[in-house]
Amino acid sequence: MTALLKAVAASPVPLPPGREVPVADGVHATMLWCSDGPPTADLIRQLRAAHSVSGLWPLLLDDDPLDLFPGRMSTPDAHDGALVLAGFWYRSTRNGPDCTTSPWDQRWPRTAPAGEPREDPHDCADALTRELLHDSPRTPWRLGLVPAARGADALTVMGWAGPVNYDNDTAKFSAVLRSWEDRFGISVVEIDSSTLTVSVASPPADLDAALHLAAEHFAFCPDNLWQGPDTIGEYAPLLVDARSWSFWWD
Repeated sequence: MTALLKAVAASPVPLPPGREVPVADGVHATMLWCSDGPPTADLIRQLRAAHSVSGLWPLLLDDDPLDLFPGRMSTPDAHDGALVLAGFWYRSTRNGPDCTTSPWDQRWPRTAPAGEPREDPHDCADALTRELLHDSPRTPWRLGLVPAARGADALTVMGWAGPVNYDNDTAKFSAVLRSWEDRFGISVVEIDSSTLTVSVASPPADLDAALHLAAEHFAFCPDNLWQGPDTIGEYAPLLVDARSWSFWWD
């Protein structure tokens, strides 16, 4: 029995039938367990509450096959989230001013200040899970479990390659997510092959903070603006008091 299956078998929360999801290279250890059928919101709530005991981080998955490359990833410990964002920003703006980054243009602003807590991060994640399951009942949802110390790290541990067209080391994104866990009370809730959805328990409360955060979002996932609002200035108001953020890498 693999280490993952041992952890799943030892879960303090009874689990439905499921299986390990094989990695793409067929060499490295599997780090994602997936249920055969759709989970309930209450099951995910129980698993999230039990994470400190089980070490298994629950994720809501859609049914698209996931290509997993754990051996390709570095570790979030090797990266500073603020430096990662500054590097991504430079990569996207180095060819000159772009109206998308207005009002910051080429200048990387300071990172956004921490938000004021509005609710417990677990409660916020539970509410988003219920919303996703309710609003998309026809989506073939599955439960994923990853042996990770925190939600931000789960993506790297499993070898998720959602941002591969932007950067192929998911540990950099986990480093940013760690920072957002600390500053905004985010929880990693849902993924598919190229999207990520997080709950936000401590969102920015004013436009100035949101403008700085919008720059972080652009650096983290430029497609959020290139495929949506035209500028950071137009995107920022959407972040004020927002209880969830979604990212999609084309």
